[in-house]
Amino acid sequence: MIDTRARFGLANNNADDAAHIIFVEIKGHIIGMLMDSVAEIVSMRSGGIETSPNISSDDNESSKHVQGVYSTEDEILTPVDVEKLFSDIDLAEVVWF
Repeated sequence: MIDTRARFGLANNNADDAAHIIFVEIKGHIIGMLMDSVAEIVSMRSGGIETSPNISSDDNESSKHVQGVYSTEDEILTPVDVEKLFSDIDLAEVVWF
């Protein structure tokens, strides 16, 4: 399992009842991502993700993994490129299944 707080360069936060593990497939491996909380799961059309403007002027750890922006009727979402997020990790060391 991967702690996403650590991947985004955020301070450690002890997992509580709101924490969830989200499973993603990356390069044929199933990886568990520890999340502080999950508000909802959204299904996105791959062609619906638009290039995002520069989110930050500094070298922000969080913003360099943003894939783009995705608009719905109610909100604008910023999907994370999980392959970039885990590009420097040996996936074989963290695979659960």
